[in-house]
Amino acid sequence: MNKEKLSKLINEFHNNIEFYKSSNYNESECRLNFIDKLLKIFGWDVDNEKMVAPQYREVVVESYDSNTGRPDYSMTLNGVTKFFVEAKKPSVPIEEKGTSAFQARSYGWTAKHPIAVLTNFEYLVIYDTSVMPSVEEGPMTALIGKYHYTEYLDKFEEIDQLISRESVYCGNFDKQYQFVDKYKTLVDDMFLKQINDWRLELGKYLHNKQIPIEIINDETQGFINQIIFLRICEDRKLPTYRTLYETIHDEDMVEEKMSELLRDAEAKYNTGILKGNHLRVDMNEKVIHDMIEMLYYPKSPYAFNIIKADLLGRIYEMFLVEHLAVNEYNQLILKQKNEALNRDVVSTPVPMVKYMVKKSLAELVDNKSPEEIKRIHIADISCGSGVFLLEAYEYLLNACTEWYINNDKAHLVELQKGVYKLPIAEKKEILLKCIYGVDIDYHACEVAKFTLLLKLLEQETEASILSEVPVLPDLSLNIQMGNALVDSDMIEKYQGWDDIEDINPFDWSLINDGKKFTIILGNPPYVKTSDMIKFSSAKEIEIYKKVYESAYKQFDRYFLFVERACNLLEERGSLCYFIPNKFAKIEAGKKLRELLTKARYVKEYTDFGSVQFFKEKDKTIYSSILYLQKEPQDSFIFREVTDGEEWMLNNEKTTKYVQLDCSIINQEPWILTTDTKLLSDMEHLYKKSVLVEDEYDVFNGIQTSAEQPIPVYWFSDKEIVEEEENYYKIYKFDQYYRIEKAILRPYFKPNNQKERQISTYDAYETNKWIIFPYDNEGKLIQAKRMMEEYPYTLAYLKDRYSIIVPRQISGRKTDRDVPYAEGHPDDWYQYGRNQGLTRFNGTEKLIIGVMWRDYPKYLYDKKNYIIASGETAGFCGIAQKQESRYTLEFLQAYLMHPLIARIIVNRGSNFDKGYVTNGTGILRNLPLIKIDFTNEQISNKYESINQDARKIYEINDRLLQPLGNKEITILTRQKQVLVKKIAKNMDEMIHES
Repeated sequence: MNKEKLSKLINEFHNNIEFYKSSNYNESECRLNFIDKLLKIFGWDVDNEKMVAPQYREVVVESYDSNTGRPDYSMTLNGVTKFFVEAKKPSVPIEEKGTSAFQARSYGWTAKHPIAVLTNFEYLVIYDTSVMPSVEEGPMTALIGKYHYTEYLDKFEEIDQLISRESVYCGNFDKQYQFVDKYKTLVDDMFLKQINDWRLELGKYLHNKQIPIEIINDETQGFINQIIFLRICEDRKLPTYRTLYETIHDEDMVEEKMSELLRDAEAKYNTGILKGNHLRVDMNEKVIHDMIEMLYYPKSPYAFNIIKADLLGRIYEMFLVEHLAVNEYNQLILKQKNEALNRDVVSTPVPMVKYMVKKSLAELVDNKSPEEIKRIHIADISCGSGVFLLEAYEYLLNACTEWYINNDKAHLVELQKGVYKLPIAEKKEILLKCIYGVDIDYHACEVAKFTLLLKLLEQETEASILSEVPVLPDLSLNIQMGNALVDSDMIEKYQGWDDIEDINPFDWSLINDGKKFTIILGNPPYVKTSDMIKFSSAKEIEIYKKVYESAYKQFDRYFLFVERACNLLEERGSLCYFIPNKFAKIEAGKKLRELLTKARYVKEYTDFGSVQFFKEKDKTIYSSILYLQKEPQDSFIFREVTDGEEWMLNNEKTTKYVQLDCSIINQEPWILTTDTKLLSDMEHLYKKSVLVEDEYDVFNGIQTSAEQPIPVYWFSDKEIVEEEENYYKIYKFDQYYRIEKAILRPYFKPNNQKERQISTYDAYETNKWIIFPYDNEGKLIQAKRMMEEYPYTLAYLKDRYSIIVPRQISGRKTDRDVPYAEGHPDDWYQYGRNQGLTRFNGTEKLIIGVMWRDYPKYLYDKKNYIIASGETAGFCGIAQKQESRYTLEFLQAYLMHPLIARIIVNRGSNFDKGYVTNGTGILRNLPLIKIDFTNEQISNKYESINQDARKIYEINDRLLQPLGNKEITILTRQKQVLVKKIAKNMDEMIHES
């Protein structure tokens, strides 16, 4: 059917081609007669026949009758533009001249699209817009495909794959253009570099005039904002006194003309952006001329009418990470702010922001009248450049527009046939009444205001703003600077006034008339306790611990933002945060989980597992969306996402989810899955179980804190050059040393591929030794005794003093962190942590890998190996309690059971490439079946498991000896039979319990 339509269209064009290529035939006619129909043939709903809401139209069509300076067609998916189509009349030779190609490529590159389409129907050309355009290039540069109308039928499937609606909506579009990522010059990277270069050059100019550095930072950002604002207004055809380009090329009175231009614009727009600036005093400076010229054709690759407010906000998000500073040589440099640790400098992906905004607003906003909508108060209390606020504002504008279309169309301004917008006065009213933001960074607040005002100006024309004076509102009460987590009452109560400039408290009575908010959303800062200690005031951290329930153990700052947001919400208000998922599992998240579940606020929780959304920024963040409502819930939705790309395309449509009773989650780690059978099995198991910690001692390994770049405390047999009766002679750090055998313990530390592949029931042994400077009571062997009994070892350690000296002794923050060394300078050689050292006094144990993939490992150790712990690596141990009847052999088999492995997967933290953590906190709280030792059938299976495991250990001892291939084969086969028998008995015990 489509090919038939295409054939007719081609014939019509071919039969009258001379007329269509004449000057009498214009672009509007070509679009209506041919290009619209061509796009429809490839599946696009150009006329919105499906009658979807304006913000979700498949194709946004620009005016046929006037030049808006924007691409003629925007092809979208769920409201996100995927590529542009730029139309020309057939008489324009797009195949010969590069001007049209530059325009189309500039549109696509500026919008960060993979491709752009240029067509006059005679030709259809597809460009790779990851390549930065240049006016000097011809029409063949960055070409993906070029098709003459006579080829459309023969190459229909090829074109369909490249630009059709089906290709976009099924995900093939994104997949086929992934190849460009490797080569692309991103518009945000380019523009960020450019504005950073500008602020450095402008800053140097001001620094030479002896202006203080804080003022320099304010002035440079302010001036850059002024220039960009005016340049965007020009390309959007909004009125300005004259263009920047004209101003700097006016040979007379450049400074006066620029001042006049800015004064006129400020009077008209009332932005606060365009007010006075030191940089205006000498507009003849070359840096300012160069800066402005780079914003115009032919030097500029940017299409400023395409740079939407949210893209500009994302560029500025990275801009805010650095500021101008003066180095030790009195030179001006760009330097990362300490505050960068207080914000998530990685912008939340656009589909994620759109999804969260819709999730938060749809129920409250859709089909509501504008007057009802204006009573909604939305806040982002760590707003950064304002990306969430921009999207929320756009959602409100679209909802109000749709309501008027259905109820009072005459109230709207018609931009073109079927396309409407709100009057600018009402857009201002919605912005002032509904949108609020707070950020600790002053410059971030200025950017948020800037981008919101640009959002307000979208779709406006000179005619639409003519009667509106001033055009833009003052947002100084809506977007405010301050620390959202600390207010003056806290400062007063906990005597923090000395640190007030560092803490920067914010009082919530100053915003939204002191009222609470309907919705709080965003992506709050992720800052570990250790980083807070480095870069925040000690008084501020003390306030956190005294004020916030969630400030528990090694808490993260985003915990506090969740708690603070809950307090700032009105009753029945909603919170939607994009945060790491580790709060749901780790011990430090216990109090936050308790706060959320005790009040039963959780309405929906989406766990992205190990899916990564920030790979291009070298960030490893395991994410979730936490959606709360401030009233008790009976149940909540749990969503599980395993394919990030698919989710970005379709969100909830392909997401596995389940509705669960709120009683299933509490302060303990959340065990959540969409597998209802697994949930039922786990629930059954928990009801008839004790905890592992009731019968076993679970403990961490040692932590020397001296592993990098070369480990100091341990060595392998490869470093042993000679063995004597009481010593090992080793070669390490390019020197020979003797180490007394009596201070050494066998050390289990797999550090090559073969060792790492050891699995449960494998035969294994270690070839490593560790210096263990502790007695049987776990106390450090003092220096005097070390000198008497282990002088060679002490000499070796002294040679490494500069590496292992604790920061608590040296005073250098970069040295080892050894808390117990504080005030004990002679104890400089102790381990980084000294807990649990007595656990290695001849106790048999299971060695358990904290991080595993595919299947965990549980190694039986009867040789008293020392093991090392780590946050997401290393090992922990489990030993049988003295009074317990549960053996290690039984526990080893129990932990290997698939159901228990699934529970560990659900309780542990997920990492990239399928890795899962399995630490002490998870193991202690695992359900352990109650064994009825009086039940002969159960007892026999229990004893069989123990006996078979011991037979395996005997076989392993033999396998570690020199054997022939035949004997190895027989023993290995015998072991396989025993492992299967153990698994069968364990499965029956679990299901019979």
